[in-house]
Amino acid sequence: MDIDFERRFWARVRRDDSEDGCWVWTGSLMTRGYGRLWVKGRREGAHRVAYEIAYGPFDKALRVLHHCDNPPCVRPKHLFLGTQLDNMRDAARKGRMTNCYRWTSENNPNKGKPLPDYICDAVGRAHERPFRVRAPDGEVIEGINLTKYCREHGLNQGGMWSVINGLKPHYRGYTPVYYPRIK
Repeated sequence: MDIDFERRFWARVRRDDSEDGCWVWTGSLMTRGYGRLWVKGRREGAHRVAYEIAYGPFDKALRVLHHCDNPPCVRPKHLFLGTQLDNMRDAARKGRMTNCYRWTSENNPNKGKPLPDYICDAVGRAHERPFRVRAPDGEVIEGINLTKYCREHGLNQGGMWSVINGLKPHYRGYTPVYYPRIK
């Protein structure tokens, strides 16, 4: 990738220069909050492009995973390579796996073998992160499962996630609720 491309790429990143802070992609986002951009006529994930800029070309069959679990993060030290099975194990270890019941012996990523117990033990704990947003009527909505809330109200989870995390000023009348800064 050329120097001009890299300069333009990093210009779309909001950097938190603290020790472990995320570098958030401020360009276009996919539905689940991952950054995206066009590279040589193809749409690519911003985290994949950041990894390639930092570490060089890699096998495209591999996933670029996040240590920080923040989809728009493109900070190279927060990214690592792995397979889809590595991705699922990482999600299970972190309590983000909600749909192991969908995996059958025919379609699971463990090549037809039963999934390990620890993956199914994590069911129901994923997406249980507190969120807070102001509804179009001015009411402050607080909850712990954004996926469920969006499903029940016919909302796009990516759009809501962007508002909640301050990446977009509004989505269908919903606006962010900022927590007061503690000094």
